[in-house]
Amino acid sequence: MVIPLPNLDDRRWAGLVEEARALIPLYSSDWTDHNVHDPGITFLELFASIAEMDIFELNRVPERHKRKFLSLVGIEPAPPAPAQTVLRFDLKNNAGTLDIPSAATLATTDAAGSDVPFTLLEKLTATSGRIAAVFTREGLTTRDHSQNMVHNQPFSLFGNDATLGNTLYLGLTEPLPTTSWTTFYFVLSSARSSQDERRRILSEACQQRSLCASRPNPCAADAMPSLPPIELPLHQSVQLVWECVDTSGNWFTLDVDDHTRSLTLDGHVRVKPSQSVAKGGVAGLPSDFFYLRITLNAGRYDSAPIAACIVLNGAAAEQAVLVANHEIGEGNGETDQAIELNPSPVARGQLTLTSSDGAGSHNWKQRPDFGSSTRTSRDYVLDAQSGKISFGDGDHGLCPAKNEKLYGSYLTTLAEGGNLPDNRVFRLLDPLAGSDKLARIVNSIPAQGGTAAESITSAAGRAIEKLRTPWRAISANDYETLALETPGTDLARVAVAPNTHPAFDCIVAPGIVTVIPVPYLPPEAPQPTPGTLALVQHYLNRRRVIGTRVEVSTPRYLTVTVRATVRALSGTSPSLVEQRVQTALDAFLDPLSGGPDGTGWPFGRNVYRSEIMQVIDATAGVDNVVSLELIAGNCGPVCGNICVPALWLVTPGTHQIGIV
Repeated sequence: MVIPLPNLDDRRWAGLVEEARALIPLYSSDWTDHNVHDPGITFLELFASIAEMDIFELNRVPERHKRKFLSLVGIEPAPPAPAQTVLRFDLKNNAGTLDIPSAATLATTDAAGSDVPFTLLEKLTATSGRIAAVFTREGLTTRDHSQNMVHNQPFSLFGNDATLGNTLYLGLTEPLPTTSWTTFYFVLSSARSSQDERRRILSEACQQRSLCASRPNPCAADAMPSLPPIELPLHQSVQLVWECVDTSGNWFTLDVDDHTRSLTLDGHVRVKPSQSVAKGGVAGLPSDFFYLRITLNAGRYDSAPIAACIVLNGAAAEQAVLVANHEIGEGNGETDQAIELNPSPVARGQLTLTSSDGAGSHNWKQRPDFGSSTRTSRDYVLDAQSGKISFGDGDHGLCPAKNEKLYGSYLTTLAEGGNLPDNRVFRLLDPLAGSDKLARIVNSIPAQGGTAAESITSAAGRAIEKLRTPWRAISANDYETLALETPGTDLARVAVAPNTHPAFDCIVAPGIVTVIPVPYLPPEAPQPTPGTLALVQHYLNRRRVIGTRVEVSTPRYLTVTVRATVRALSGTSPSLVEQRVQTALDAFLDPLSGGPDGTGWPFGRNVYRSEIMQVIDATAGVDNVVSLELIAGNCGPVCGNICVPALWLVTPGTHQIGIV
């Protein structure tokens, strides 16, 4: 986004000359020769040219000023970011296990044949075997998603409705080892499953915990007690059971280390059986595989989890390499010294800089600028994209002494050069005991997310968006926006009713704001779980205005059934017309995607007979509507409209369509 700067003065040279000529009679009435050959006119034109240049500079804001303005609103241009991917370590058949440490370095080649190094972000114990089959069982229906896995096509892990008891079966070619953890990496197709969402959940959990932390002496310098790192909170509702078949043909529960929050976030799940795993044992499925069964045992999802990829022996990696304690130069004793890092850019703009002289070693501090640096401050400024390190002028920031050795530790990245397609073959760069067990290493998903340093213009646009984004709930739109952004939830819609209490929606209740979150499940009448309601309540309570009271409530539904007699066009199948009418009515009355504009039925909007008749009449194969009645809930049929209470939604019932 480009910031539209105001034009402080739009005068140009010709206008300035004419303005000066018009003022001559006022200030010098004896000056009568105003032609271009007059020396005075020449001076006027010269001064107008100088004034025009001053006006041009007046309308310009230098980059260092823009950076300072951005820092006032808490925005810094984003440094270079490394690309990230998921690597799959395939072992040879019956090879057992192989321990791969975190921070292991690997490399592949790009389209030009150049090496692109990556670093593993987590340790992994790879096991032999592969996922050969994937099935889901929804009630009595079994679906085979094995080809979806082969072609990286998304599929629903527990069906589109994700009801209790639905199961996911992963068929493995070799049994899970009992002596080590086996890692499965899940990549989900959801905007709320990324690493950004994981960070938002952890950040909100940390803030909630800090509010509850005791502060014995609020005035003390260390009033905030040191707290241990927080772990990823469990899902507010869903509980999964991970099982395998033992040698007796019985299912037994596995030990599970779940970093996906019940398969709602991208990440790994480590499982470990307590006894030997047997082959087959699942009725209706091929008996050639060792099955891992994941069952939706309790709770309910806000939206059905959809897998883009499931990786056995998968681990996250990023296109960045550690440069540790590297000598980057030495001081020359002069002011404004600059040193360039090699290699560069610096990933995430994070650099640890130390120096060594005759007095010992010193730590230097990274600053965005030298505005607050003093003569004794060991500060430096880093341009992460170019790798240029700048030091102070002696008054603002200490200058490195002559012959003072400088050392840096940082991650270097190719930034956007690390973005690669999937299924690239990788190789280990570090020697690893047992590496002969490896068959191959590939990236299961494209390496993406690598970006160069953000420009000032882009950062300014981000600042404008941030200022437009509400962080305090004041208006009804603020409540709706913040509720939709609640970390750990996935909501389809939110309704906000100021001055209304959910239990007394017909009475004006000053100071009370009712918020009704609507998830995606169950499909026929979506209802948030108590855990989702609690998350939204806590998130809004920290952002509401003092003096207001937030009530987060479940939506209420009015079932609308249509009873109609329809005349079909000649030559059209009556059963087909009936099915089309049923589908059209269900779509129109859908609480999430129905309504007149197709964005969900508006809260409290009446169901009008004329609109229902229009929906039926617009259905292919319908000639005309002979009779039409509407039924609300358990009431009798009516020939008029149906009134819907203010905070209610509608949901379609079982329509009764007769074809003549």
